Amino acid sequence: MAIKKYKMATSTLLPIAIVTMLIGCNTTQESEVINQDINAMSGQEISATFSGKTVQWYWENETGTQTYNADGSAKATRSKNRTKTGKWWVDNDKSCRTWIDYNVGKTTCYQIVNKGDNQFDLYLDGVYVYAEKIIE
Repeated sequence: MAIKKYKMATSTLLPIAIVTMLIGCNTTQESEVINQDINAMSGQEISATFSGKTVQWYWENETGTQTYNADGSAKATRSKNRTKTGKWWVDNDKSCRTWIDYNVGKTTCYQIVNKGDNQFDLYLDGVYVYAEKIIE
């Protein structure tokens, strides 16, 4: 059985390479636009707004409360009657938190967008994660 060799013209490969490259570039640009569109609160605004407050949070099919104490401690409850404790702080215009009894040692820092009427959207690296509403 003879093996046939196919020769593809360079003029065919070049357009394919260019289209592949442009698709990859376009995806990166869309991701950057998402980050640029966020009108996040400043660190001072986050501290003034959330220090000493309790929020109700909404994530996927679950809800709960989270309290951001003025001393930097935090407490959260989930709709499944689970409670977690930890700490919160502001760093580089982001609200950060770490939990003692949940994702131990993991720190997560969110950009926060004020939607008005005590409602806020939280973003992680420019991607929407969940919403909070100040209730106390």
